[in-house]
Amino acid sequence: MRKLFSILFLAVLVLIGSASVASAQQNKTWDLGVYPGGTYVNPDAINNSGIVVGYGDVPPNGYTHPLGVPLFGPNAGKWFDLGTLGGEGTYDVEASAVADNGMIVGYTWITGDSYPQAFAWTPKGGMVDLGGLGATGTLASFANNINKSGTLIVGTAYDANGNGFGVVWTPTVVWNKGVPTTTWHIQELPTESGTIISGINYFALGVNNSGQIVGGTCCDPSTTETPVIWNPVRGGKWTIATLPLSVDYPNGNVTNINDYGQIAGGVWTFSPSLLIAPALWEKIPPSQNTWKLIVLATPSGSVETFTTGINDLGDVVGYGYGETFGPLGEYWSTKNPNAFHLLNFPEASSPGAWCVGLGVNDLRIAVGVFPNNALGTLDGFAVQLSH
Repeated sequence: MRKLFSILFLAVLVLIGSASVASAQQNKTWDLGVYPGGTYVNPDAINNSGIVVGYGDVPPNGYTHPLGVPLFGPNAGKWFDLGTLGGEGTYDVEASAVADNGMIVGYTWITGDSYPQAFAWTPKGGMVDLGGLGATGTLASFANNINKSGTLIVGTAYDANGNGFGVVWTPTVVWNKGVPTTTWHIQELPTESGTIISGINYFALGVNNSGQIVGGTCCDPSTTETPVIWNPVRGGKWTIATLPLSVDYPNGNVTNINDYGQIAGGVWTFSPSLLIAPALWEKIPPSQNTWKLIVLATPSGSVETFTTGINDLGDVVGYGYGETFGPLGEYWSTKNPNAFHLLNFPEASSPGAWCVGLGVNDLRIAVGVFPNNALGTLDGFAVQLSH
């Protein structure tokens, strides 16, 4: 599922109301630029080695490719192209996540196909097709995330009838003459009713090293969109549970889960008008299967705020829009959900500029995108959080 972001060139005017805000003086920033010859990049995630992944356009034809760039080492700041599975396209292409072992997952076009396909990429093995629920070359599949250890990949795939299921890919490793070969096997995650209702698709969006998977439903406008968690059970299976919502916010979805079971996402209402708020779900001890919803603080005047990533330290990153500002990069701490902080990437701090936070690692480095007005490009950035 491609992450689509509306770009509003408005002044960033932050009006502080009842929620508290801390100043954002970061220790270090990186302007990651764009792929050589390109015009935009969209960093989605960063691992604990400082590898940033996302997507952007590449020459000579301007097609969108999955991309990566290291923050450290001899190739620091140099974007690399993961390639495709033989096809080309300008949308539904993304490197969506990267494990700490360097494995990158996402989705891209395949030769002769009408739909994108999920992939896994490694520096030595290159890109492999993860496969889907239908015959190869007929239906789409999307790898949305991978856990830090690189042992579980989650996403969405479509069956022969075009119904979308949350799925998980699990590996089997076979050694041949001292060389390992990994084969990935797809499995449908259960739905709440045990079947798919026409018009309702399930998306698996986050996974941790304990095997917990989070996601939700979409996209029938007459039906409440529900955040869910899949918990692992014996036999390599998962069970599904619904995460709580509230009277004020009857719709919700989640974006990621950390290794402590803290879940980032968003909740919203359509009445009296659309209002989207950043959200956090945490376990209620001593139970391991009972959760509470916490609505995170936002600037006064916020109308739509999205969380996009969470690390094991409880940092949550995202961005929001308001009636007089946006998009505005923000981050929160699960230790104090009543306060928010501004990313304030320096090059995006002047009036009329903006930035969007999209991912964060356990080194407290957040990544995102901002407009480089001097060059007319949309650049990637990374910034060290200070609080």
